[in-house]
Amino acid sequence: MFLHNASTLPHPFQLNGQVSIPPPPTEDFNALFGHVLPRAQTIISYWGATTYYLIQPSHPSPSTTDPPRRVILIHGVGTPAIGLLPLATLLAAASTPTTVLIYDNWGHGLSSTPLTPHVPGLFHSQILHLLSHLQWTSAHILGYSLGGIIAASFARYHASLVESLVLVAPAGLLRKSRLSAWARFVEWGGWGWGWEGVSARKIYGFIGPGVVEEGWEEKFKVKGLDAIPREAVQVWEREKHSGHMLSLISSYRYSGIYDSHDTYTSIAKSGITTLTLLGENDGFFEVEYMKKELELLAWLGKVQVVNGVGHGIVAEKTKEVKDYVLAFWDTL
Repeated sequence: MFLHNASTLPHPFQLNGQVSIPPPPTEDFNALFGHVLPRAQTIISYWGATTYYLIQPSHPSPSTTDPPRRVILIHGVGTPAIGLLPLATLLAAASTPTTVLIYDNWGHGLSSTPLTPHVPGLFHSQILHLLSHLQWTSAHILGYSLGGIIAASFARYHASLVESLVLVAPAGLLRKSRLSAWARFVEWGGWGWGWEGVSARKIYGFIGPGVVEEGWEEKFKVKGLDAIPREAVQVWEREKHSGHMLSLISSYRYSGIYDSHDTYTSIAKSGITTLTLLGENDGFFEVEYMKKELELLAWLGKVQVVNGVGHGIVAEKTKEVKDYVLAFWDTL
């Protein structure tokens, strides 16, 4: 190939000489939400800051014969790590000594927004950095919603680091072909100038928060983990985190929410032990559709339907999810 005909890769994007948008100050988040969380800890990589929390084992009489268990929980789009804190707390109370790591995905909570498309490998870099930082050689991984496809794609490429895989209402099996041509046109940016704003508004209208409950501050103060104000947290992110909206839109487009069937096929063939939990009334990932898609992929892991709940399964059926997960781990 002659050089004058050679293609080139896109130039790296920078903003004021930086490759990421920093998160808001920790104190701003903690002033509203931090009283229920353990101490926030932050690690810095090329792509910016990742904030994480460790929930230590809390069983009053822990087993002395079971080896310690290390767990990573990966949250979905919108609500950051605090949304998984109630589940993490219950899992850490298991009789088997269990340390649970929760962290803020890129552009969520107190983690930076990298100025690059939010492809699966970008999310994998967070997990790899956390494992290295904590000196964990492997972990049980649970992913919810967007976190489900992050967990699955991570396991696909880093199977030796994954002791087991739990997918809760996971993304990845929706097909773009089921969307209208107009929806595909708008949600993936149209034809250039002027369309990005339309696209962002449409996507945020689909995945953004619901109505913030009136009086959530007092309720949260009194009930703590039983009243995590997820919508209020998401509104805070939108208003205080300069990169949050950018991360939401890029994650929706490029993280693997749609058409990641090859990832699921790879997991099915990998030998990784899996559990999939689906909400009976999930309006995003409908049960019969998900079961059919998994069946077509020769999925081998157990698929459990949790009755009486929609997509908010980890918030509304936290104890039931904990029971299913612990029972699953007991079989390993």
